[in-house]
Amino acid sequence: MRHAYSPDYPGMVSGPPEPGQTPSGTEQPAAGWAQPPGWGQAGPGQVQAGASPHVAEEVSGPVFPGQSPGAWLARADLVANGSFEEWDDGVPSGWDGTNVWPEEAKIHTGRSAVRLGSPSEPGAHATLAQVMQVVTGTVYQLTFSALGTGDVPRPVEVIWLDVKGQPLGEAGPPMLLPPVVLPQFAQYSRVIGPAPVATRFVQVRFSKTGSGYLVLDDVSLFRLY
Repeated sequence: MRHAYSPDYPGMVSGPPEPGQTPSGTEQPAAGWAQPPGWGQAGPGQVQAGASPHVAEEVSGPVFPGQSPGAWLARADLVANGSFEEWDDGVPSGWDGTNVWPEEAKIHTGRSAVRLGSPSEPGAHATLAQVMQVVTGTVYQLTFSALGTGDVPRPVEVIWLDVKGQPLGEAGPPMLLPPVVLPQFAQYSRVIGPAPVATRFVQVRFSKTGSGYLVLDDVSLFRLY
């Protein structure tokens, strides 16, 4: 199941459009789709960059004629432990989280996913975030799979940070996941960037508001160009 852009749930897209196709709900062709419309400033206390930012490990591979030696690095996944297979002290390794739990019954791939929201406290707020190192002027694609139920949309925020971890602004308006995504996982994808001047890091932040729960799996962030 994949969701197209909806004015009720802005920011959700079904991936890069086919050649010549315009993403639904936008007025820009595919070439202009990389920069989401609108910029907002992160509010005080909105960003908690407690975890060390993840830096993609260099990926080795052949260098073809006309290709720079660092071309393979551009396709390295910037997210650490995006499949949530590794856990440390009740939180997925590489992530900051509150009210998060291992999920082994509802998974997209692998052995484990992450559940935002305690079964015993369905109304409690839950958050999950990771900070990654990025490069000014570059464009990225965020992809993840989600499943859950609740009574209000769940925001997904992408926030640019400077070298000190201070917010520079959001990479477009927050994505809003539908309150109910059942019975199977839906995949979401969004192109973000280019990263503004003075950007050193980016924070991806998922929130579970209202009642119910949100299960996430296979979170990735790749540099496009």
